[in-house]
Amino acid sequence: MRYTKSSTRSNHVASEAYKAKGEVQFAVKPVLEGGSFQNLLILLYGIVKIGKSTFASLFSGVYFVRTEPGLRSLKVRATQIRHWPDFQAFVRRMEAKRKELDTVTIFCIDTITNLSKFCMHWVCGREGISHPSDQDWGKGWEAFADEFSHWILRLVELGKGVLFIAHESQTEVISRKMKVTKSSPDMPKTTYRIINNLVDIILWMNYISVSKQLEELGEVRCFYTKPTETRDAGDRTRRLPDVIKFRTEKQAVRKILRCFKD
Repeated sequence: MRYTKSSTRSNHVASEAYKAKGEVQFAVKPVLEGGSFQNLLILLYGIVKIGKSTFASLFSGVYFVRTEPGLRSLKVRATQIRHWPDFQAFVRRMEAKRKELDTVTIFCIDTITNLSKFCMHWVCGREGISHPSDQDWGKGWEAFADEFSHWILRLVELGKGVLFIAHESQTEVISRKMKVTKSSPDMPKTTYRIINNLVDIILWMNYISVSKQLEELGEVRCFYTKPTETRDAGDRTRRLPDVIKFRTEKQAVRKILRCFKD
C-alpha cells in the first residue's frame, strides 16, 4: 500500500464542507431556472478556430475565464487563469464582489480542458504524486474529481450562466457491431463525466455539407444539439432544433436566442 499526504491529513475540500453553515429557503411558488440561454450551463465544442470563442463573445454581459491565448482579436472582458489557485481566487472574488458579479450574465471558461489540467496538476502536487493513477484504488482520480467539482459548483452557485468551451476529439467506437468515428469534447473522462452531468446543453459546432449554389455564398456552419452514434450533443431544455445552420456567429446568436423567447 502506498501512503501519500492525503492519508495523514484531512482533504481541504472536506474541511470546507464540514465548516459550512446550513442555510435554506422554502420555495412558495414554482420557478423556471435558466429561463434564458445566458442563464443555462452549456458545453460547446468543435474543431480549433471554427469560431467557438467568437460566438461566445457576442452575448451581452459575457465574462471570459481564459486559460489559453486566442482572444486577441476579440474585445472582451477576461481574466487570465495561469494555474488552479488563480481560478480559486477568481471564484472567491466573485463571491465577495457582488457589484462586479452583477455586471456578468454568463461566464465563459475557455477552455474547460485546460482548467481541469490545472486542477489535476495542483491536486497531484498536493498529494505528492505525478499523476492521479499513481494512487491505489482510484484515490488520485477521486481527489481530483472532488476538488474540481467543488470549485466548478461554487462558480455555478453564483447564479450566472456558464459556457464551457472545449476542442473536438474524434475516436473510433463500436456501434451495432461496426466501427464508427465519434466526435466528442476533448477532455479527460473524469472531467467530461462531471461537466456532462452538470450542463443543460451540449452543442457540437461543425461545418455542414451544402450544395454548390450555397457554397458560392460562403461557408455554412451549424450546431448539432441531439446525440447520435457519431457525436455527443444534448438539449435538456428541448427548445433547440436538431440542427441550427448559420453563416456568421451573429446569426447563430440570433437564432439561439430566438428559441428562448416566451
